[in-house]
Amino acid sequence: FPSHDIVVTVDEMQVAQDTVQKVKLHLPNLKLFVRCKSTMDYFHFKTLGVDYLVRDTFACALDMGNGILKNLGFSALEAKRILKHFKNHDDKFLDESFHFYNDEEYLTGLSKKANFELEKTLKNDIKWIAENKQFRN
Repeated sequence: FPSHDIVVTVDEMQVAQDTVQKVKLHLPNLKLFVRCKSTMDYFHFKTLGVDYLVRDTFACALDMGNGILKNLGFSALEAKRILKHFKNHDDKFLDESFHFYNDEEYLTGLSKKANFELEKTLKNDIKWIAENKQFRN
C-alpha cells in the first residue's frame, strides 16, 4: 500500500528547505514530516506548508527535563504532567506567534507574556503535586 508521506530529517536546514520546496512543487499531495532545529526553522517550514514539524532541540529538552524531574524526586506520572503542560504551553505560543514571527517587537512582548503564563502554570503544577502527594503514598 503506497505511502503518501515523506520524512525530511537532514541536518542542514537549507537542504531540508530545498527538499520541502521541491516536494511541494512536484508532489503537492504528499504529507511532509520535517525535523527542524529551532523555532525560527519551525516558522520557516510552517510557511512552506509542512504538515508535521518536530523541533530537534525542543524534543531533546523535553527528554532532558523528564530525567531532571525524576532525579529531583518527581514520580514518572508527575514529570509527565509537568512536561505535558510545558509542551501544551509551547504549542500555544508557537500558534500565537506564527503570524508575527517577523515582527521582533511584538514577538518579544508575546514571549514575555508566555513566560509569565508558563511560570504560573508550573507553579500550579508543583502546588497540585504537593497537595496530592498524600493520596499516592
